[in-house]
Amino acid sequence: MTTKTMETYSMFDTHRHIKQLEKQAESIVELVRDSRNYDISKLATREQVAILETKITEAKYDLLKWMIPLLVTILGIAIAITAKLYL
Repeated sequence: MTTKTMETYSMFDTHRHIKQLEKQAESIVELVRDSRNYDISKLATREQVAILETKITEAKYDLLKWMIPLLVTILGIAIAITAKLYL
């Protein structure tokens, strides 16, 4: 009786696994179908990517320009507070 129960469970477990594989296969087919119908005009050109990289580099520089003095100020305040507490 136990063997029969285990075989039945195994059979349903295999069925569940196959159904899951079918769903995955359907998702892959749908992704491939959508990729073939993709509008290529939406992609960026090399010039647009270069402009974007330049803007990102400038933004990083501006951010560092503000962050370094801010961190130095915070460090100075922390040192002043520590000195006042222990001296």
